[in-house]
Amino acid sequence: MKTPETLTQRNVGAVILDQLGGANRIRAMLGVRAFWTRHDSLMFRFAAGRSLNHIEIKLNFMDLYDVEVWLSRAGDRVNVKSESNVFCGNLVEVCERLTGLAFRL
Repeated sequence: MKTPETLTQRNVGAVILDQLGGANRIRAMLGVRAFWTRHDSLMFRFAAGRSLNHIEIKLNFMDLYDVEVWLSRAGDRVNVKSESNVFCGNLVEVCERLTGLAFRL
């Protein structure tokens, strides 16, 4: 019998990616080529357009998510939009609102 995975066994970034619908869905919907995960966050670059191209979702100390969306060009990072203390059930909705892109059909 397989035991449930805990966050100590699995990277938080991988859990966030699953909550967004999985790597294949995000790649197909947003044109993402690579994901970067850390022990407390997920970041990816998407081919959306001229105003936004990066998103980072971090797990904060309250066990909620902080979402930042920004434009990165020629080494400059301009924080365009952010939202703090997002519940996991609202994560897709918040990401869609901040980016203006559909994360699901």
